[in-house]
Amino acid sequence: MPRTDLPLAELWEWPELPEPAELAVGDPYAEVARYLAAHRDRVAAAFDTLVHLDAALLARRATAPALFSVAMMNQTCPPSTVFAAYHAYGGSSHVPKEIAVYEFNDHEGGEAFQQRRQLRWLAEVLG
Repeated sequence: MPRTDLPLAELWEWPELPEPAELAVGDPYAEVARYLAAHRDRVAAAFDTLVHLDAALLARRATAPALFSVAMMNQTCPPSTVFAAYHAYGGSSHVPKEIAVYEFNDHEGGEAFQQRRQLRWLAEVLG
């Protein structure tokens, strides 16, 4: 039976709220900021709900090896939130994980370069 539990994390959505809503200039986080600008009385309720989509929170439960990537000029998914998910990945266990850092890329990340890296990583992990 082939493995189906190997995440290739390109760009994490909804990590470490509310920071992305305060930092990001593009959607989906800017959508949260627009909503909260119009509904000032719902800030706490909105973040109490969105925390259930927090990638860093969910990442703690992971048990499979993972390959992440982060684009340091990403204005959609702030790099600090990707690193938060990466560092939380696997919780206190020693789950194998790697992260590719693209210093000069925006939301497009590593594109074909990252895809080749993913294929090499999968070949290595799957043996």
